[in-house]
Amino acid sequence: MAFDTSEKSLYDAQPIELYEFVGTLNTYRMTTYSDSVISGAQTYTPLAGLKRSVLKTGTQEEENLALDVTLPYDHPLVSEYAYKTAPPSLQLTVYRAHATDPNDRIVMWEGKVLSFSVEGRLAKMRVPALFAYLLNGIAPAPRYQAPCNHVLYDSRCAVNPATHQVIATVTAITNNIVTIDSWGAMTPTDTIGGDLSWVAGGENRMIISMVGLDITTTYPFANLTAGQSVTLRRGCDHTFTQCKARFSNGPQFGGHPLVPDKNPFTSKP
Repeated sequence: MAFDTSEKSLYDAQPIELYEFVGTLNTYRMTTYSDSVISGAQTYTPLAGLKRSVLKTGTQEEENLALDVTLPYDHPLVSEYAYKTAPPSLQLTVYRAHATDPNDRIVMWEGKVLSFSVEGRLAKMRVPALFAYLLNGIAPAPRYQAPCNHVLYDSRCAVNPATHQVIATVTAITNNIVTIDSWGAMTPTDTIGGDLSWVAGGENRMIISMVGLDITTTYPFANLTAGQSVTLRRGCDHTFTQCKARFSNGPQFGGHPLVPDKNPFTSKP
């Protein structure tokens, strides 16, 4: 039965929604339907707790033209994408179909996941319409500023993370505070602004402070437990001084350390 016929039917309508997340790390397909759905030669798995806000229509000039999608905080998609300091790319396409013919479907919404927020046991992602996102977006460009423009360990920074990391064992976890057994060859201050990574679980958090062997991260880990091995990487404050002293990476520095703090043409003496 054609989509239009099912959509208008009083008796045969069995609407289902299909959510396809295509990202840098992995692709996830899920549905609000009670059973698995095969559509477009792909399988969409039921997910309890998958919800969305009311669809909005308008033009790209309108503010808040976005879809909010909610799913459980411990879903692998949230673990992989929500907690990154620089979130990987993730795009959502929402299809509407009917159980009578899942292959006959329409696109309800398409856009890039712009942000995540985690509250309690739920994670909410904001997904502006793709066209609005592209028209309102600002092309990234380096700034003429004293701090480095590069992301630590990226291709422009060129520092090898393997030479600035240690392996430790988790001894205790309380919310977003992870206690480890040892700093190894590092000092605690080395890691501020760096990463605490649980490689086996695919989770990564930014380190924001430490007291003794207690590390405070930006967000709690979803599934990390005591006894697991984690990787600690050094952080960087993006100053030229630390780039040279900590990483011996002065030639790759992406900032402008000699830029004056004050504009000589507008500042008063």
